[in-house]
Amino acid sequence: MFPGGSCPTVSIGGLTLDGGIGFLSRKYGLTCDLLCELEIVLADGSTVTASNNNEYNDLFWACKGAARLLYGGAMSRMRLCDTAFYHQQALFSGQFLVRWHRHEGEGPCTSWITNFYDEMRPYVGPYAYANYGDGDLDDYGVAY
Repeated sequence: MFPGGSCPTVSIGGLTLDGGIGFLSRKYGLTCDLLCELEIVLADGSTVTASNNNEYNDLFWACKGAARLLYGGAMSRMRLCDTAFYHQQALFSGQFLVRWHRHEGEGPCTSWITNFYDEMRPYVGPYAYANYGDGDLDDYGVAY
């Protein structure tokens, strides 16, 4: 499970290499603890793959949060087969639980939650991944 982040201004690299606290962290742990390997460019220009199980395990340990401010480059790819997502029905149930009546006022938090998809559009790039496992999208089930 990839818990994701809760800050819209932090990229996936910053989230992963600086710990990775998100809304699902209590259930699935920190993002840095779920990191399997890193492709790193060394000072001499060579590219290596660092993981817990190879000769660059000390570099892997340092990059995933042990050494503060050790960050650079870009996260080039993420293997989708290694990324699990929670079941989609839980998301729909959560959406039904966050409905407010208009007369309760619409502060910034209420507005953000009720307009979630419109608010998140600037933060979703062409590499977004949707995992739909539900065969019947018309039957959302009970929301409580």
